[in-house]
Amino acid sequence: MRIYPDPELPDVTVLWGDQDCRDGTGNVAITLTGVDTPSTATTTVPCTDHTVAFPDVARQRFHVAGSLLDLAGDVFSTSESDVDLRNGFDQETGLYFDGFSNFRVAWTFEGGGTCASTGAEGIEIQFSLPGEPDVAGFQIACEPPLFLGTVPPATYTVQLRALASGSVIAISPDSPPVDVTAEGFTDLGIVTLAPCGATCP
Repeated sequence: MRIYPDPELPDVTVLWGDQDCRDGTGNVAITLTGVDTPSTATTTVPCTDHTVAFPDVARQRFHVAGSLLDLAGDVFSTSESDVDLRNGFDQETGLYFDGFSNFRVAWTFEGGGTCASTGAEGIEIQFSLPGEPDVAGFQIACEPPLFLGTVPPATYTVQLRALASGSVIAISPDSPPVDVTAEGFTDLGIVTLAPCGATCP
């Protein structure tokens, strides 16, 4: 038996760009979560598809959460958006997986701790040049434990600090010198932060 689309129900199409599908990435996992009436739909497609459709969904608001996965199936980047289908019209929404960024860093805590278990609310990422003060910095939420961004091309040392109520509670050692280039992409890997107690800056 052939099932035809329901003309009374709208469709959601999720799009992302060519630049998001970097070397070392594989699939994109998309979750559509109902806001007004609880419901969840999930699908996974190759990043190079650049689009995925959810046909015949309810006339309500939805939250769209996307995860770009690496070749091992771990999360490489995330993106979110919202759609409102209460008028019954089909809609498209875009996700951006930081395809124009030139660095990525992830973090964990000594002993296998997490943002929740340590009480960390935010992360500071500091880029420094030898013998100079910090030249670039970011302050972002601790969850999810990864970040992609852009800094001027240079050779840096990088340090991460975990924050709770605005105070530093854990810190990573300075990284070895890392080259961030204008054309390429630098993955700083997973950085481990350790509690610093009375020695916190």
